Amino acid sequence: MTEPEQFWARVEPGLSACWFWRGAVSRDGYGKATWHGRTWRAHRLAYALTHGPIPAHLQVCHACDTPLCCRPDHLWVGTHDENHADCTRKGRRPTGARHGSVTHPASRPRGAMHYNAKLSPGQVAEIRQQYRPGLSAQVAHDFGISRSQVCRIVRGARWKET
Repeated sequence: MTEPEQFWARVEPGLSACWFWRGAVSRDGYGKATWHGRTWRAHRLAYALTHGPIPAHLQVCHACDTPLCCRPDHLWVGTHDENHADCTRKGRRPTGARHGSVTHPASRPRGAMHYNAKLSPGQVAEIRQQYRPGLSAQVAHDFGISRSQVCRIVRGARWKET
């Protein structure tokens, strides 16, 4: 069996419109295949085998929005921006209640756990105790943060969990 035949043997044309990859799958849900010693995403290799080389800096996008689909007529090449515009147009962008910061809040470091945090929970409590209208500049200076950050902390827009 030739290499292209070996690749297509792992693609299941099936009864649905999509042709599903039945080989190895990466953590993000896309098929992966080795071709001439290089690991490819299966849909990119399917496109290259069918349509020829993929132009540099272009992505192989799915018209069907199915990461495991390798059906050549479901694949098209486009820039990163075109792929994102397609995603937005089809309503697949995770925004609002579907955004990862909402659906998986534990995956987003907050407060003192954030890599860029300048304050500890104790300092935040102290800021809230010391704050009085007209004193935000002094409190900000004492803690090395901006006046607007002091106001956000006092309002509860920042450091909500403390």
